[in-house]
Parts: sequence; C-alpha cells; structure tokens
Amino acid sequence: MQERLSKNIEAMHLLVSCRSLQDFVAAQSDIAGERFAHTVESGRRLAEVSARVAEEAVRSSKYRASARGFDRQQRAPGCLSEQPHGSGVPAAAGAGRVRMRGLAHGCCEGA
Repeated sequence: MQERLSKNIEAMHLLVSCRSLQDFVAAQSDIAGERFAHTVESGRRLAEVSARVAEEAVRSSKYRASARGFDRQQRAPGCLSEQPHGSGVPAAAGAGRVRMRGLAHGCCEGA
C-alpha cells in the first residue's frame, strides 16, 4: 500500500514537470505501461496462490476420503453419499433391502 502511494506521487511529479504535450504523453505512456506490468504481475501471483490452494484442497479432500475408507470405485455412478459401501451381501434381516452392486445403502440401489 505504501509502495503504491509513493509510486502515485512519483507519477504526479513526473506529469507536473512535463514542459510539452509530447513529454506529457510520453510520461503518461510510461506510467500506464508500469501499471499494466504491475497488474499482470499481481494477476500471475494471484493465479499461483489460487493454484496452490486448489491443489491443497484436493489433497486434503483425498486424505479425508481415504481416512474414512471412502472409495469412489465402489460407488455407483452419480452416487454422492458419504455412507460406507458394503460387500454386496444381503442386508440385515428385517431391513427389507438387498445391497446391490456391492453398495451398503439405499441411495445407490438399482443404479
């Protein structure tokens, strides 16, 4: 913030000190070029930080999923449940459901 303020003051002094229209236009062009370069660099840094945050979120998500024994390979396509998936054997007596395709809960049955 302090650096940006000092750059703005320098730019004002540069513009005020111009003696001709050509000098003024050249100074203004230099200032615009510097600010554009600063904007591009800021965008690059932001993109790098965003990519690192996204990678960390994916790693964290995979870690949490594996810690819960959550394996997407065992789930039916489109299943978003976080309930554990079973072995494909009939459900407990009285449950009234049969586990289908190795899944232990009702959201995937018949999928």
